[in-house]
Amino acid sequence: FSSYYYDRRLSTVHKIQRQAPRPQPEKTCSNTATSHTFVTMEGWEIFLSVSAGTVVAGYAANYAFKVWAKMAYKELLQNPATSCDIDAFVDTERNPVNYGKVVMAHKLRLGSRIPRTDSIPLETHESSHVPGLLVTRKTGTSSDPSYKNVTSIEEILSQKSKKTPVVVATIRMGFGHHRIAYSTCSWALKMGH
Repeated sequence: FSSYYYDRRLSTVHKIQRQAPRPQPEKTCSNTATSHTFVTMEGWEIFLSVSAGTVVAGYAANYAFKVWAKMAYKELLQNPATSCDIDAFVDTERNPVNYGKVVMAHKLRLGSRIPRTDSIPLETHESSHVPGLLVTRKTGTSSDPSYKNVTSIEEILSQKSKKTPVVVATIRMGFGHHRIAYSTCSWALKMGH
């Protein structure tokens, strides 16, 4: 009895496998307001859609970044407001400002720090290497006992002398800057400044 049913099921399975596959009806999702049809897409269609979406999203992100960078650049110029107008020295018609480059360089180097507008008090002391040369530092940082005649720079600049003093300032001095500063100082000392 059981082999009879087993044989019948087996023959039914073989019949189903031999039949041609029937086309699947399109899947639909309907609710009370609308009816949507889901369509399957080929691989190239998916690639094309994703590529087009990526390009459009890239252009939108680029445009949004440029708008933000221009606003951030204008904010940098006003925070703090100074009389120094860098753009007045550059022909921005022929050489337009790359707002994104300037803003990102500023953000990466300085973060959210705001420049100071007040002056930094300076003091001078005699150089231990070059006779007659005064080395300038921020007031209060010349604590080495070998520094001689520490005075404020205002006092030095207000002294009456035959020739105007020459002030040589360098920032983040490398060896090349050091050589230029040293040659300028040695020339000024030789000329009696």
